[in-house]
Amino acid sequence: MSLKAFHIVFITFSVSLALAYAAWAFREADSRGAWLRYGGVVSLAIAVGLAVYGVRFLKKMRNFALLGFFAGLLLQGRLAACSACFSGGATGSTGGGLSGIQGAVLSLLSVTLAILVGFAAFFIYLWRSARRHAHKPPAISMVLLRGKAS
Repeated sequence: MSLKAFHIVFITFSVSLALAYAAWAFREADSRGAWLRYGGVVSLAIAVGLAVYGVRFLKKMRNFALLGFFAGLLLQGRLAACSACFSGGATGSTGGGLSGIQGAVLSLLSVTLAILVGFAAFFIYLWRSARRHAHKPPAISMVLLRGKAS
């Protein structure tokens, strides 16, 4: 998967996560307080902003891809990697520079994946907690009921 494709997948996931949070916040705002509605509005604005950014990114990259394609056609024989990346020559082995870049990309992907898994686990925790406490009456009403009885 190219970096461009990963970026599009990440933006799409971020938009869907922001929309899911906004939907949850608007649904729960009546029972949990108006402050949650503000969070939903902010999340909705972030989702719209990310969607606009994703569309513009795709349009921009399409233009760069066409430019790169035509430049590659014009400079066919002159395009080659630098000596650090292309040290393998005809044997096909990768150089030290390429191995370092691959390691850096893999470490960045693993950190990003860990953060996304953390977000998903947090939202699953919130969802389960909301389901667990959905049928329980608030503690304050029990105190008020006891106060009226005495």
